[in-house]
Amino acid sequence: MVGNFFEKRDLVVLDALFKQLFIRSKEAVFWLVVFPTILFLILTSIFGNVQKNVTVKVAVIGESQVLKKVFDSVQQISAKFFPHSERERFDEYLKALEGETFDVLLVLPDGFDSAYSRALLLKRTKLFKPVTVDVHYVPFREGSKLAFNMVKGILDALDIHSKVEMEIHNLSTHRVDYNTFIFPGVVGMALLSVYLFGFMNDLIWLNRKKIIKRLTISPFSLLKLYLFVALVNLTSLVLGLSLLTFVAWIKGVNIATYLPSLIVNSLVSALVLTFLTLAVLIFENRPSVLVAFQQIFFQVQMFAGGFYFPLKQIPPFVRAVARFLPITYTVDSMRKVVGLNSITSNHYIVPLMYLLFSMLVVIVGIKRLHRYED
Repeated sequence: MVGNFFEKRDLVVLDALFKQLFIRSKEAVFWLVVFPTILFLILTSIFGNVQKNVTVKVAVIGESQVLKKVFDSVQQISAKFFPHSERERFDEYLKALEGETFDVLLVLPDGFDSAYSRALLLKRTKLFKPVTVDVHYVPFREGSKLAFNMVKGILDALDIHSKVEMEIHNLSTHRVDYNTFIFPGVVGMALLSVYLFGFMNDLIWLNRKKIIKRLTISPFSLLKLYLFVALVNLTSLVLGLSLLTFVAWIKGVNIATYLPSLIVNSLVSALVLTFLTLAVLIFENRPSVLVAFQQIFFQVQMFAGGFYFPLKQIPPFVRAVARFLPITYTVDSMRKVVGLNSITSNHYIVPLMYLLFSMLVVIVGIKRLHRYED
């Protein structure tokens, strides 16, 4: 059946399209294959290593003149001490930590300074009893992780690390770094780039060169043309994601965990964006309008869709908009395998709705699609 559908001349056309749209196009190679990796490196460099001169906010429940003097002497730390009685409102402080009111929460035992002094004096005796300090922070939030590392460094410098038992409460399910979090976001950006700026622009170029118009009066099937152009762009996507995945692995991202979800979600998204592109071209054929659509959809999906920051941390209105965008679910579904998802379930309902609607538009308007070069 496949042999009857594809003929020898089809391979000639596919080869010509691949050479023209991919190999000879330096822009396609850079923007669709190389740029996602460059963006990943830029983002992990900026957000993966927060500069040391940033001020972090530390909340301390309990009283300690020792820690107060130390924190006051560190310019990068802004510490607030609250009375021990505030432990009764502990849940409120945890919510404030999640809401980024401060970056780290320390809970000291009653009489911390006295207990700490005794621990120092009895360090090498059988009467030694360590002091317990509870430390709460959000590990995947860079500011919180930086604050925790600074506090831990101070405790180490005071030579109390071996004497203070720190109970670290991770408010996220897993302790991960920004590299792990941002990887699916850059995958989403790569998908948008290939199909919004690759596939759509290729069809616009074929229209401008009157190639589609000539093919309408030839025995060659336009359906095959669209399929071949989609295959060329799928090749760009595979190469781009392969390079991105390799670099992410070098940067410490656990690719083995991501891989099955990456493959499934990328294929689903590629199918959705292919038909969505064709559906858009059925409704509109003016290049200026199409360019405007590309830019608006790309920017809204990328920045409102939780690509670079958790959906939980963006305003409710923007979060509501994000839930109507298909690639939001692709990115969040990939993050689900490492426990960083913001949407709890039903990651495929919205993308499948986009797919079914776009397919219906293409089926109904296929003749208009064939004529859109007019």
